[in-house]
This record gives sequence, structure tokens and C-alpha cells, in this order.
Amino acid sequence: MQILSMYDRNGYFYFFEITHYYRRIYKDFDMDFHCHEDVEIMYVNFGEINIIYAESEGAPRRTATVSTGEFVVIDGGIPHKIMVGNMEAQIINMEFCYSAPRQPLCLSVKTLIENDPEFRLFISLRERFFIITDLYNIGRQFSLLIEYLQSVGTQKAETLRSPYVNYSIAAILSQIASNYVQQNQLHTFTGIKYLRKLFAPSYCRKSGGKCRRLPELSQ
Repeated sequence: MQILSMYDRNGYFYFFEITHYYRRIYKDFDMDFHCHEDVEIMYVNFGEINIIYAESEGAPRRTATVSTGEFVVIDGGIPHKIMVGNMEAQIINMEFCYSAPRQPLCLSVKTLIENDPEFRLFISLRERFFIITDLYNIGRQFSLLIEYLQSVGTQKAETLRSPYVNYSIAAILSQIASNYVQQNQLHTFTGIKYLRKLFAPSYCRKSGGKCRRLPELSQ
């Protein structure tokens, strides 16, 4: 079985669906080392966190620091944990999986690749763990999207696939790609604490989730 990756070409005719989200304040916190099937994006609204992660099963663990106004993007299958010291830090977090496009928008990863040059470049670079500074107030969009989901109630089946949510996800991904490309191309690397291609790890989620392979979807 194979962990899903945002760079899996078999998924380019799909789009992203939110599978989990939260906005929490942490202090003196040490998370268990774990692994997600899905893509995870975290924004530090204030404070500072450390992320310990490994490139692959059995590989040495590394530490990256994410500070106020920075994003970390963690592709599916990368084992990691979060640590917060004795100063409070607020994390805004979302996890995404692939799911089939829906009417009326029919958005897909392919749609973004074909219409957004910076997203197309970002996807081609295939960086599976990276940190960037928020240049476009994406954190505020993250927060507003969570407020919307909480206000309408995710018990409604269509909430996570509504046009507003899909447009918001597309905008956030487009802006993250733009942040990444600009900071990388200008060689400033401001806010990029660690930027390196990783080998695809063979981890599954330890909490009981199963790795899964994308079903076939015709063009």
C-alpha cells in the first residue's frame, strides 16, 4: 500500500478535501511521534514550535523551528512530532486528502497546474517538507475558513465540499505556492528553516488509519 502524496500524479485529476482541522493554543506540549496519510499544513499564529521529523523509516530525526507568521507544509507519510516550550503558541492546522471533483466547480489539482504558473512550478519541485513566511496574510484565510466550518457545522455532509470551501482551499494553495516560489527564486530564504527533498517514507498512521492507493479516475 502507498501513502498519499500531494505530488502523486495519479491524483492530479482529484482535488483536496479537508479531513481534519483545529486552532489551538499549546504550552509545555510534547506530541507523540506519528505519521499522517494526508497532507498537513500548519500555521503558527503566534509563538514558536519545534517540529521533529524523519526523512524515512529508521532515518535520523531532524528538528525545524516554525515561528510567528510562518507555515510548515508536511506531505503525507512523513513521520513527525510537535514540541512547544514554556511560552504559548497558537497553531492553525488543516489536513487534506484527495477526493473526486464535484459540481458545480469541478476543481482539480490539474486545474491549478494549468492556470497558475507558480503552482505549476511549485508542484514540479516536489518538496515534501518546507517552511515559508506568510507574505499574503494566508494565516487569516486559514482562520476564517475554520470559523466558517465551525459556524455551519461539519456534521453536514456537504460542508467540507461546498464552493466556498473549495475556492478557499484553491486560494490558500495558490498563495502558498507563490510564497514558496518567490522566496526560493529570490534566494532570500527568509523563513525557510529547512528545504530539502525527502525520500518517500513507508510509514502508515499509527493511530489505526490505513494507507490507501488512489482509485483509477479517467481523464
